[in-house]
Amino acid sequence: MNDSLVDALEARLAPVHAAVSGRIARWIEESRLTLHEARVLFAFGEHEGPMTPAEIAEVGDVDVDAAYRAVHALHGRGITSESDRHHELTAAGHELLAACAEARREGIKRYVARLSADEVRELERALRLPA
Repeated sequence: MNDSLVDALEARLAPVHAAVSGRIARWIEESRLTLHEARVLFAFGEHEGPMTPAEIAEVGDVDVDAAYRAVHALHGRGITSESDRHHELTAAGHELLAACAEARREGIKRYVARLSADEVRELERALRLPA
């Protein structure tokens, strides 16, 4: 792997990460989620269809016990449903995940709003956006 590319991306993305992570942290707090519950919710966003606690743990990168506790806490709040030991998001869960996506988008907007005109053009070129 090219360390200079990783270093350059890290330097370029650090301000974006700071803007986005702040918004997502606020969303987690306002949603009254624990970190494990948020990670489980994100796992549902990365995977289509029902999952077992073991699958949730793998996708969410949490241990199985933490995934089990988190998914059952989410179930108690009406965010997930369970059928035959498989869990999935309810309509409320999908709404909550959509609110997270909106928080992420707001963080990105906040970052872009702070860029100079030259930086915006540079970013548009890098992303190959039409002029």
